[in-house]
Amino acid sequence: LVAGGEDETGSVDLTFVDAATGSVIDYAVALEIREGANNVSGKVLKEIAVDASENGKCTIEELPIGTYTIQVVSADAKTVTKTFSVTRIINDDQIRFVLRWGDEESDAPSDLDSHLVGPKASGNGKFHTYYSDKTYGDTDTQENYVTYADLDVDDTDWEGPETTTIYKQTAGTYSFYIYDFTDQSDEESTNMSNKSGAIVTVYRGSTLLNTFSVPTGQAGNLWHVCDYDSVTGRVTGINTVG
Repeated sequence: LVAGGEDETGSVDLTFVDAATGSVIDYAVALEIREGANNVSGKVLKEIAVDASENGKCTIEELPIGTYTIQVVSADAKTVTKTFSVTRIINDDQIRFVLRWGDEESDAPSDLDSHLVGPKASGNGKFHTYYSDKTYGDTDTQENYVTYADLDVDDTDWEGPETTTIYKQTAGTYSFYIYDFTDQSDEESTNMSNKSGAIVTVYRGSTLLNTFSVPTGQAGNLWHVCDYDSVTGRVTGINTVG
């Protein structure tokens, strides 16, 4: 997380756990970090050697806001690849939705899209943020531009995370949806419901409010995850696919 503007950098603290034992690793690993999601062959941004004496812990420093791929290679040449994002820290009066889902090996859809619909600051109509219209902003009474909501991170190649943030709230109800873009041609597809393994976490500031898992056994490409009432501060799970 980054405290500050777009030109600031953040750090990521990591602890590596052996999948076979569930314990923190006691052996050395090498890390390669590249810019972008699922990027395993491009320019290496950072290389870090984690010694066995460090008990599987390390910190990746000075990362600008964005999405990155980390490859972890052990001494026996086993490689694990994960995508992560560095985003701005949000205030206690701001709401963030984080989407994660399955990888290519799990046969999950490659591209799930986050959609947020909410009240416009003017009180007339609703805004809709998604991959083609990522930011909703408007001028305030002093003619200053204000970002009200933003799709901060958009991922099109498995796993996520995708993050959507309400930066300045307007009185009313916000609805958060996930759309299976990969299977858009098949309205009766069950891939999002049964194969995506999608999870959405909702935060107010640094506080986790809710966690929603996509319901299984439902056909359709649109998952209505939840509604957020900015007046009461309540998140209501809808959790239907259709």
